[in-house]
Amino acid sequence: MTQDPFEPPGTGLITSWIALLDNARHENRVISVRLLSGDSFTGHVTRRGDSVVTVESSDRASGGAREHNLAISAIVSITFESPAGPTGASPA
Repeated sequence: MTQDPFEPPGTGLITSWIALLDNARHENRVISVRLLSGDSFTGHVTRRGDSVVTVESSDRASGGAREHNLAISAIVSITFESPAGPTGASPA
């Protein structure tokens, strides 16, 4: 994992992802999360543990919601969705 230049040695990018995920949850923002596998998920952060975040998305087919449990260490980018367009956060 690449070291984030804005954090002390030993903390890494996971701490940055956690801060962004917590902010999205607190502000009830819609985010898109892209993973190392290439998969991406869009929705609201409903829960966060030490290593896993739950993103809830709308399932248009059923009209319900789907929960996706994602490993924080597999995140490569987080994009905050807004009416004016997405604003992204990704490692340098």
